Amino acid sequence: MKEKTDELNGILAELDQLNRIYNELVAKVNTLKENLREKENYLKMLEDKITLYKKRLEIATKLTKGLAQAKVDWINSSKVYNDKIKNIEGDVLISCGVFSYLGAFTKGFRDLEIENFKSFLSTNQIQFSDDVNLQNTLGDPIEIQSWTKAELPSDNFTIENTVIMHLTDK
Repeated sequence: MKEKTDELNGILAELDQLNRIYNELVAKVNTLKENLREKENYLKMLEDKITLYKKRLEIATKLTKGLAQAKVDWINSSKVYNDKIKNIEGDVLISCGVFSYLGAFTKGFRDLEIENFKSFLSTNQIQFSDDVNLQNTLGDPIEIQSWTKAELPSDNFTIENTVIMHLTDK
């Protein structure tokens, strides 16, 4: 019986040792599982950041392209405005002449007198636009558009007469 007891004690000691090893392995597995969870969370955070940065990069690219186009538009507008500045004196003189003296006359007489104004300005070396008219110089494009939407005829003579009427009301 002592032999069996010693054998049982040996088996129990071995079982105890195996239980300790098992518990150590379970603890290591749990630690590894926790590390895996932490790494998976870290990976998800990195993936979310990548998605966010890709969106930001896409927005920044669109903004950069938009700004490049805006630069082109500003350069073109600058050229147009520089041309307008060169011609503003002559354009205003012709438009004021039409507004002050020619409003009551017919289109044919008005056109003839505008050519006389242009000739006078040219001899006095005052620059003016080739397409100078009252509509472009004194008219408000948004207001003119609202008039044409309200079924006002869109020919230049009618628009000029409406600009004159509108400005004299003020």
